[in-house]
Amino acid sequence: MTGEIAAAHPDGASVRNTRPNAVVRGYLVATIPLVLLFLPLLFHRSADPTIFGFNTFYFKFLTISALTAVGLPLIIGVACHRSRSVSPAYAFVLGLVAVVVGCLTVEMVLTYRLRLEDAFSQYSAWGHKRSLLFAFEATPNHKWVNAGATYTTDRFGFRTHLRGGTWEESGGTRIFTLGESAVFGYGLNDDETWPHRLEGRLRARLDDPSLNVVNAGNNGHTSLQTLFRFYTKVLPLKPSHVILYVGPNDLYGMEPDHLLISEEILFSGSVAQFWAAETRGQNLYARSLLFYLLQQRVPALGRIMRPAANTAPIASQSDRPRGHETPSQELQRLMETIGGTYIENIQTICLISQAKGIKPVIVTFMQNMGGRPRLLLQNNNVLLRKLASEKGITLIDAATAFESATDKRDYFFKDQYHPNQKGAEFIASTVAEGWQ
Repeated sequence: MTGEIAAAHPDGASVRNTRPNAVVRGYLVATIPLVLLFLPLLFHRSADPTIFGFNTFYFKFLTISALTAVGLPLIIGVACHRSRSVSPAYAFVLGLVAVVVGCLTVEMVLTYRLRLEDAFSQYSAWGHKRSLLFAFEATPNHKWVNAGATYTTDRFGFRTHLRGGTWEESGGTRIFTLGESAVFGYGLNDDETWPHRLEGRLRARLDDPSLNVVNAGNNGHTSLQTLFRFYTKVLPLKPSHVILYVGPNDLYGMEPDHLLISEEILFSGSVAQFWAAETRGQNLYARSLLFYLLQQRVPALGRIMRPAANTAPIASQSDRPRGHETPSQELQRLMETIGGTYIENIQTICLISQAKGIKPVIVTFMQNMGGRPRLLLQNNNVLLRKLASEKGITLIDAATAFESATDKRDYFFKDQYHPNQKGAEFIASTVAEGWQ
């Protein structure tokens, strides 16, 4: 009877014998290369490690990667079970090999290309030149395109003045605006920035066609660089007023000088050298130049590998917590450290201005960010209000005026602190209405 069953079903025994075998073989064939690709992730040094030498964020990423390396082959094994062969596993491995070879080829090309490219190129793309005092500043007499807008600077490196001839030739009131990219006009053309719009409003309101608002902001500058820029670039030009709208760059300053540029960029000969120094101690994939390009286009990738430098505002390495801190204690420390430096620089600009007969005007910073950046910026605004009250400095509270807006996201670009055209118009109108 058994023989008849085998004869009636000549492949019955074969099915019983090969199906489990195909599943196991398929699983192993798919698992081995995935595990090999996973292993380099273990050789990674995280900032502020908490679990097995990794920080919490990276450990979660590592756990998900490990589960994927073990779980994905199960799907391949099911496919082998259904096809009664190991062919799906071999096809998967072949595709994986093709991807790896493709990545290695791209890495070789990038290594050749980026070993010749200056590490400062990422700043050059924003129209910057190297500067001994500022580390970087806007290139004078320059025109460039970035983030969907066209930018033009005059001989001082200020955003081009478009209305009524050059401001230098005018004998009228000179109002300078100082700050970072929210002043300079990230993503906005020359005639769309809030300093440009403010000039039109003030000319009309004060009936003064000779009044000039000069945009002396600079992309990426912190309050310290703004202080340097004021003292060396703006003060000699004898402004009547200086408007201070200084935003969140202090939250992300690098090291005690808070210049928002690392030594790796300043002293590396090429992008390849910069990235090797920047990612020292990180895993093989994070150190690749392919990842360097990918994380520029997908910032979330950079946050996975380097969360300490990308997701949490810091003051400086020397201000890192000693021992254990609760989240509220750490936030309070950051407020005191960042806010203290920030308000000291703003106060210095104001005191120098008053001593030179220049009227300083402080504008609180409006934004719609979340988490720590939001709380730290709100704290900076509190400090600005206190400074203005104590020192008799004119303050225009744009942040408070913005609280009544119902569609806050519509006033900014995606980052929720760079004003778009609607945001620029709001700032210009708020400052004009509060102008004394």
